[in-house]
Amino acid sequence: MSKTVLASSAAIVFTLCLAATLRAQGPGGRGPDGPPPGDGPHGHGRMRGGPPLERLLDLNETQKATFESLHKEHREAVREVREEQKKLGDELRQALDAARPDASTVGQKMIAMQAVRKKLEASREQLEKSVEGILDETQKQKFQMLREMHKDMRPGGPHPGGRGPRHERREQK
Repeated sequence: MSKTVLASSAAIVFTLCLAATLRAQGPGGRGPDGPPPGDGPHGHGRMRGGPPLERLLDLNETQKATFESLHKEHREAVREVREEQKKLGDELRQALDAARPDASTVGQKMIAMQAVRKKLEASREQLEKSVEGILDETQKQKFQMLREMHKDMRPGGPHPGGRGPRHERREQK
């Protein structure tokens, strides 16, 4: 077999394996049905499907109750913002799927989505400050370490600004 045919065959096999893997993961990236509710990067009480944050921080009963209350308030506060985010995402997909996408409309939707992301980020930061307020010094150190680890696990690398490792490599060249 020639090298070209062999390389093409290997590329096709690799692509099929990758597609099968991604298909098997489903929409949430963890099996056919995605992550369970309250689990994952925006979950409440868990970070990336790991053990509950309450257990990682060794919260006492009073702290656990306050922690749950803070998360409940946060979920209620961002519910409308998340609905707006979903609506904007659907509108953006429709605008992009049009026969002749209008750059102005697409740009406006992107700007609106960025504003929504900023609202969600501000809400998350406020939640983290509130959570820190119920922690002792040792727990605060663990919490800060977990937050740093969580930032590094986000798609595109550490945030804010979305300038992850790919951008850093380009800038070094």
